[in-house]
Amino acid sequence: MRTIVRASLERGEQAMPETDLEEVVERTADVLLREGERLLRLSDSRAVQARTTETSDGGSLIVFSDVTAHREREERLRELNERLSTLASTDSLTGLTNRRAFDNALAKALIPGRRLSLLMIDVDSFKAYNDGYGHLEGDECLRQVADRLAETFAPVYGAVAARYGGEEFTILLPSVDLDEAQSLALMACNSVRGLSIPHTFSEKGVVTVSVGIACTASGSARELLNSADAGLYAAKAAGRDCTRTALTQRSTASLNSPH
Repeated sequence: MRTIVRASLERGEQAMPETDLEEVVERTADVLLREGERLLRLSDSRAVQARTTETSDGGSLIVFSDVTAHREREERLRELNERLSTLASTDSLTGLTNRRAFDNALAKALIPGRRLSLLMIDVDSFKAYNDGYGHLEGDECLRQVADRLAETFAPVYGAVAARYGGEEFTILLPSVDLDEAQSLALMACNSVRGLSIPHTFSEKGVVTVSVGIACTASGSARELLNSADAGLYAAKAAGRDCTRTALTQRSTASLNSPH
């Protein structure tokens, strides 16, 4: 066994470590002679499985099998499953988290006693934008808004930015209190306005968003969503391109002044 290991190292079949050759030979042979299975990676990227069993006379039988093709198939299958998982949780137009994955994230984030904030964001006068510029431009507008929202909330730990449907987006903010959520909502408004996407069919002249804010330490997902939606409705009623807060489902959703 030691002769085989030494020859393998000298031929370069295995990477030659920067240490004493005989020490490596002894250590490798000792491992290979132990009963069990192990995977060897050769320097040419091949994968070899070594299966060792003890013989009745006290020796060892080692069977070497080239499993490179098998390992490559497993790796391709793993990568395919990862891509499928990503596709299943990603909105195809914007690249944000989709509605289904967002609902799952919201359900997991609702831990009794832990502060949780939610922003409901809607692109202002989007139907007029779509009708005036066409659906292709409308799709591009949504992509730009989504990219800006993803960029804005990327530094916020645990934040989940999702496309909720149509021109509506949601931002899940675990462990974020109301004051911080209000600041982040204002940041979202300013960031989207800063894109300066022309919108001649809006009184704002550029694409803007309205934001509804909800914050809770208890309650159901439905209550939190309804509360944020009430805040969004109030922001629209206040003239758009602003934020409004709803503390609970029963709030008036217009407790704070326009930002």
